[in-house]
Amino acid sequence: MARTGESDTAARVRRAIAEGGRPLELWVDARSRGDVEVGLAVAASLIDGLEVADAGRVLGELGPLAGDEHRDVLVLLRQRLCSVQEQPLDLPALTAALDGLLAQARWEDALNAASLLADAFDGDLAAIRRLRTIAVGAAEAGGARFLGAVQLRLLAAAELAAGDDGRCLAHLEQALRRLDGVLLLGARFEEARCHELAGDAHAAGHSLDLARRAYERAIDRLAHADFGASHRERVRKKRDSLG
Repeated sequence: MARTGESDTAARVRRAIAEGGRPLELWVDARSRGDVEVGLAVAASLIDGLEVADAGRVLGELGPLAGDEHRDVLVLLRQRLCSVQEQPLDLPALTAALDGLLAQARWEDALNAASLLADAFDGDLAAIRRLRTIAVGAAEAGGARFLGAVQLRLLAAAELAAGDDGRCLAHLEQALRRLDGVLLLGARFEEARCHELAGDAHAAGHSLDLARRAYERAIDRLAHADFGASHRERVRKKRDSLG
């Protein structure tokens, strides 16, 4: 994301953990200094790592320290923790938090809130369109082309599930444009996912030659050893089923 204060802090915390730092020790140090932003970043990293007990502890201890400017992030993180634990979400609270995060220009958090809400509204195409569009906008505002492309692919998948292969393909074209020039290895995997979904859309529209080409492009992007063989095999089976 763009070089905003909260994303700088999140990146610093992620880097410290990747280099061997213990999340709870980072939190204890941050708590002693009253550094709520570091605490929020530690909690987010714990949730990402599915360390739910430790995440719950940090969020509980953060509550009394957080000011009004942090309340919406706390709501988001608590709802993310609920999602990981497969507990019901408080959708009105998360929706209100999304509005607050957008107002504060906390783009990464706003993207995460909109995406979590879109996941919760599975099957409600109008809500999914609105929320994925907000997520794409937050990614663009934060300068995160890769994350914007992911949200466009998720929107494309929702369109295809609703039977609109044309809209699906249009969103995938936009996603692939955003991924062009992104040097992250993950961007190549995301390109593969886009091409695979394009193959699904072409197959649904009975354009079998186009589907075959899209699947072959996906297989080509999945050639990197880090991606493993299972993804390539899945797409090969789709391609071969076309006859």
